Amino acid sequence: ALFRALGDVRGEAVALTGIAETERISGNLAASEKLQGEAFALLQQTDDTLYRQISLNNKAQLRVLAGDWRSAAKFASDAMALGETYDYPFQLVYALMSMGWAALAKGDTQRASRIFGAVQARLDKLGVKFEPQERSQYERCRMTARETLGDAEYEAATAAGAALPWDQVIAEAHAV
Repeated sequence: ALFRALGDVRGEAVALTGIAETERISGNLAASEKLQGEAFALLQQTDDTLYRQISLNNKAQLRVLAGDWRSAAKFASDAMALGETYDYPFQLVYALMSMGWAALAKGDTQRASRIFGAVQARLDKLGVKFEPQERSQYERCRMTARETLGDAEYEAATAAGAALPWDQVIAEAHAV
């Protein structure tokens, strides 16, 4: 309300993004999606590519949780495209994680596993980790992929993804 009163569109969008994430963590996915949509609409009025990318990633994850891999892949692809336009590697990795979730939801477990391998390799290289909520979902998705493929096939797929050149990782993800 304060950001609205001040006419600070970016501030309002960032606040809505935070509230939307709180709703998602609380399990109120419909409320989270509504708020995330409002935040993204406001962000479209700004030049803030970072929060637009964060919002797109959040929308992708919400769509995966709703079982809509096609919309999730579109949002994640748009987030990846934004991430490729500026040098903030963690956000690009975050978008790749979302794309891996979409691939897994689609049933393309091999591709999802290769993406997860690339994501983990990049996280290790950057020396960073996802926040607890995303890390938990990421680990659940990796576990699902491992259970679906079996240990040997999963390990081979993640190793292949980790070894891919970065441009091929991006192409692999955009192919979802």
